Formats: sequence, structure tokens, C-alpha cells
Amino acid sequence: MLKNTRMLVMLALFVALQIVLTRFLSVEVPAQRVSFSFLPIAVSGIMFGPIAAGVAALVADLLGATLVGFVPHPGIALNAFLTGFVSGLLLHKNGHSLVRIIAVCAINIGIIAVFIQPFWVSQLIGASYWPLVVARLPVLVVMFPIQVVLIKMTWKYLGRYIERSEATSL
Repeated sequence: MLKNTRMLVMLALFVALQIVLTRFLSVEVPAQRVSFSFLPIAVSGIMFGPIAAGVAALVADLLGATLVGFVPHPGIALNAFLTGFVSGLLLHKNGHSLVRIIAVCAINIGIIAVFIQPFWVSQLIGASYWPLVVARLPVLVVMFPIQVVLIKMTWKYLGRYIERSEATSL
């Protein structure tokens, strides 16, 4: 039971951190929001696996949208879940692997953020799909190496504490 309670508390912390990073500490550029909200998703995926990370990302998206006065969009919420799921699927217990970190960023940025997210946004605001894709590309190209480096650095510095605390709680 202690492990489940601890997991719930940690995931709630990651949800809160993701909401703050996404909704309040982000920069809006045309057709894109730039933030560091990928870090809590990646760390929750490393620690707890794909389902927990996906659900945490989904809850953060739903609560965050509601907090700032938006009605959550089901497609955008699905993207949030997929982002967490992919992070957990590839990084769970392998967060130190640079190849896996690059794969997570390639899928989350190269597929979900570049192609799927603009589809939902185009439906939501009635804009054309391809101009949204093109407008997002420069920011995402810059964010790709930033995400890879920050996920790797975060795990380098937090990983030993997380692994040690997991060993003592067993």
C-alpha cells in the first residue's frame, strides 16, 4: 500500500508541476506554446511506466485547460495521454539510455506535435491544417535537442535519488 500511496503522491506532484510549466511558465509563439512541461511527463514515465505517465499527462491537460477557462478538447487530451504513454513505454527503467530518449523526443515531437496536434487545433479553430504544421516546425526543430539534453540531464541528476528511494521502499 505504501508504494501505491507514494506513486499517487508523486504523480500528483508531476501533474501540478506540468500544469504550472504548461499554463503559467510558458511562452506563446505563433501556432505553438514553448514550455518545459515535457520534463514531468518524462520523469513520470521513467519512474512509473506508460499507463501512469499517460494518465498523469491526461489529468494535467484536463485540469490545466479547465483552470485557465478552456473547455478540454478530446483530441488534444488524447495527445497528452499519448505523449505520456510513449515516454513511459520507452523510458520506464531505461531513462538513462540516450537512444531511448531520442526515440521518445522523435515520436513526441516528430509525430504527435508536428502532425497530430495541428489536426486537432485546425478542427478547434477552423484553420487550415498544413499552415499550422509549417508554422510549428521551426520551434519544434529547436526544441528537439533541448528536450533530449534536458531529459538526459534531469535523469543524470535525479536518477540516483529516485533509484535509491525506490530500493528503500521495497
